[in-house]
Amino acid sequence: AGRDGVFVAHVPGIGLRYLDLFADPPGGRWSTAGGFGGSISGQFGLYHEQGSGATACVSFVESPPRSWVCLRIPAVGEHMSVDEAALVERTALSSDVVGACRAEGPGGGGSEAALALAGGAVRFFDLGTGKAFGKGLK
Repeated sequence: AGRDGVFVAHVPGIGLRYLDLFADPPGGRWSTAGGFGGSISGQFGLYHEQGSGATACVSFVESPPRSWVCLRIPAVGEHMSVDEAALVERTALSSDVVGACRAEGPGGGGSEAALALAGGAVRFFDLGTGKAFGKGLK
């Protein structure tokens, strides 16, 4: 989700879309954020991170669940869309993802995601860059 009441969704065959529940007409408005022709493991969620200026990032586990992807899209409320979201980072993982969650960084800093892998490891990723950071846990 972006600002309150705005969500990002993957619509198969269309791509990444924003749903603004507070926009006119009553009931909300859909807008295109960017195309994405790949497959997403929806059970792990989409993780939106507002960037600086007119861009944002959305990160997710691909399907099959062995890679983590970060794409750049227009920010919420920007009156532009892109045909294809820009790939920021794609990381191959050593085993299948079995769980994912968002976490705030040390001291309330930037946002991160933690991925639990079937092999017992936990990997951490920066939601603004898509890059792995810190030591993984086992």
